[in-house]
Amino acid sequence: MLIASSRVLLVLVVQETGGHFRGTNVWKLPTGVVNQTTDGTGGKKKKQESGKDKEKDAQKPAKEGGNPNPQGHSSGKDKGQGGTGSGDDDDEEEKWDWRSHYGIVGDIIDQGEEAVCWAFAIVRVVEALYNIGQTLYLRKYFSIQHLVNEVPYEKTGILNCKRAFDHVIKHGLIQEEKCKFVGKKFVCKHNTNFNRTTVDNFVTVHNVDDTELLLLVRRQPIVGILDLTDELQDYTTGLYRGSGSTPNRGTHAVVIVGFGVENGQAYWLVACSWGKQWGNQGFGRIARRTVQGQRSVFKSFHFPEKKDYPKE
Repeated sequence: MLIASSRVLLVLVVQETGGHFRGTNVWKLPTGVVNQTTDGTGGKKKKQESGKDKEKDAQKPAKEGGNPNPQGHSSGKDKGQGGTGSGDDDDEEEKWDWRSHYGIVGDIIDQGEEAVCWAFAIVRVVEALYNIGQTLYLRKYFSIQHLVNEVPYEKTGILNCKRAFDHVIKHGLIQEEKCKFVGKKFVCKHNTNFNRTTVDNFVTVHNVDDTELLLLVRRQPIVGILDLTDELQDYTTGLYRGSGSTPNRGTHAVVIVGFGVENGQAYWLVACSWGKQWGNQGFGRIARRTVQGQRSVFKSFHFPEKKDYPKE
C-alpha cells in the first residue's frame, strides 16, 4: 500500500502479530487488525499564504515550544483519574487529558519545513510510556533531533517509518539534553557513547473503531496518522472532522493525548508538530466516532510496548 505525502510516496509494510497488550485493564483488538511495524508520513508544515505572516513564517527557524504542563513540574507519582481540567466536557466518564498529569505530554515543537512529524510523534509516545507513574527524578525526555539525525528520510518525508520504529527498538533514544532540536538534519558532533533507552515493540493498528481505543489512550498516549489536507494545516479551533474536499496529499503524524465530549460532540485531543500557532497552542480536537462500526478519521494508530511499562 502506498501513502502519498506532499511530494513523496510512503510505503506501508504490514506484518501480522497478536492482538493484545499487557496491563491491568486488558484491552483486546478484534482478530487480525493489529500489525507490527509500519506506517509513516512527511507532514511538512504549510507556509502562510499572505502578507506579513507569510514573510514572518518563512524567516522563523524551527523551534521547541511548551505545553500547558511543562516537563518536570511535578513530584511524586501522578498517574491518576485526571480529566481535561477545563470543566467544559459533557460526560465525566468519557474524558481524559494526559496534560493534566505533569510531565507526561512533552513540549510542542515547530517542525518548520522539515518533514519530521514522525520523529516528534514517536519520541513523545515513548517518553510517555516511560514517564507514566514515575517519580520526577526517574523521568526521561528524549531527543527528537538525534532520531532525525540517525534515521534516513527525504526532504518531504520518511519513505518507510519501519526504519524509525526499528531504530528505536534496536538502538534506542538518547536524552534530549544531549542533542537539542534545531529543525534540520545534521551529523551529530557530540559523544555517541550515551546510554540509550529502547522499547520492545511498536504495534500498528488498522481499521479499528474509535470506541475500542478509549482504554488504550487512558493507558498511554499513542500516535495517530491523519490525511494531510489544507483543512488540517489551517486548523485553528473547533472540531476537525476529516479530509473534506481537499485532495489527499499524504499523511501526518500526531500524538493522541486524550479525548472528551463537548456540546454533544466527541473528540480526540491531539498534539501536533506544526508549532504553537496551530490549533490551541499546538493542540487540537479531532472528531471521534462513538458508534461501533464507523470508520475513524485516523488512518492508523501506533504505540510502543515495553515490559513493565507503563507503571501502574
